[in-house]
Amino acid sequence: MKIAIIGAGLSGIVAAKTLSARFSGHHGISVFEKSRGAGGRMSTRRTDEFEFDHGAQYFTAKSQAFQTFLEPYIEKAVVKDWQPKLVTINNETIKPRISNYPSYVASPRMNALAKEMASELNIKGETHIERIEGASGNWKLYDKQNNAHGPYDLVVSAI
Repeated sequence: MKIAIIGAGLSGIVAAKTLSARFSGHHGISVFEKSRGAGGRMSTRRTDEFEFDHGAQYFTAKSQAFQTFLEPYIEKAVVKDWQPKLVTINNETIKPRISNYPSYVASPRMNALAKEMASELNIKGETHIERIEGASGNWKLYDKQNNAHGPYDLVVSAI
């Protein structure tokens, strides 16, 4: 089965990994990403002079399932515990904000988790998909330069 996934943020990557496990391998799955690489809202921007995390500053693990999912990445030090000192400012009142859930950052940059997860996937970076045509089992994707990709049996939009 040939599957196209549009978007290489965490949702697209998790979809690709889940489907590849279900359909025996990554070979029939292509992930299209308009940016250079994986990350989505966990992206990092770089210039000659500096770099910065441009999307999510950190993330929380509110469910046991997500905490379990993160364990191998914590063991590899791709994800690290983060102990922020957060406050809520309301007019002139500043109050500490307490979270009941663990907070994490990816390391060394926020896109590190997405890159680690995507390392075995077929990511087609700098490919901005603009339209999809076809019907069930015969989908074609067209990028910004009007190049056709496909046909695919299934298309998942994770944008």
